Amino acid sequence: YHALLALSIFYEEGSMPGTSMQGSSIRQPLTEASNKALCLYMDNLEQLEYTNNSKRVAKNIVHAFLLACPIEDLDDRSVLNYLISLGKKAKSTVKSELKLLKRFLFFSWKCSITEKDYSTLLVSTKKRKNTDIPSVYSPVEVVTLLNYLACHGKNRLRNFAIALFIAVYGFRAGDIAKMKLADIDWDTGMIIIIQAKTTKRLEHKLTELCGKALAEYLLNERPGVNNEHVFLKKDGKPLSATSVSTIIFSGFSLCGVEVSNRKHGSHSLRHSLASNMLEQGTGILEISHVLGHASADTTKNIYTKVDINHLRLCELEVPADE
Repeated sequence: YHALLALSIFYEEGSMPGTSMQGSSIRQPLTEASNKALCLYMDNLEQLEYTNNSKRVAKNIVHAFLLACPIEDLDDRSVLNYLISLGKKAKSTVKSELKLLKRFLFFSWKCSITEKDYSTLLVSTKKRKNTDIPSVYSPVEVVTLLNYLACHGKNRLRNFAIALFIAVYGFRAGDIAKMKLADIDWDTGMIIIIQAKTTKRLEHKLTELCGKALAEYLLNERPGVNNEHVFLKKDGKPLSATSVSTIIFSGFSLCGVEVSNRKHGSHSLRHSLASNMLEQGTGILEISHVLGHASADTTKNIYTKVDINHLRLCELEVPADE
């Protein structure tokens, strides 16, 4: 079908379209009413200041939906049939698409594009905020991970430095991946970054251990290429946030630490830092500053759930007759 469609476009326009299935789908025209609904929705996302990537994803998903279910012919059966067709996709993909389609259908109803609110046909996958209990590791387990990474792997100096920076400073994987050489002020011994998630400036004193680990990587293992990023792959290209998390994930899986029923990506090291600081009596405001949270309430809502020592003070007696 896609090959014939490409030939048809070539016959009419004199040029071959892109070859990706997603690309060919987005180029197929919608009905006039559907296209108007899509344009109105995209204008709404523009007003809400969505990022370009978020708008691109939204447009692709809504376009695919309207291609299968034109807005003027929308009814319960067509929506449900489309939802059934999503069953071939990965669970995480379906979850994100349902969330976006639910917003679009609700928007269409609120703007009187549709007479009925079809968003009620989509079960909400939204979880209550701050209900998850973060996975944390003890200082002994974190040291076990660090010792393993320091001695194993082709990129052991890089991986050790990355894990150490997350364990000591609580950096997010995205901030590690985007960290630049200019962010390290060797004269003052400071690390200064602008967090990708909160755009908040974050400053930390470079400890002796972290400084030594970073220097060893830069001098003895980092590829000799002209790249502003600190942590690079063997080919000289910068790491992605996913790659950073995978380094920690793999390290935990191989170092001998028991990880069953616990998450063990890079964020678990960040959680562990906060939890261990809390256990040692560090205040919420200081932990919030270290992690770079936009609000101390964020720190409190996430980490008081794992402060077992203080939670024990709130325990209630079980009545004798129960």
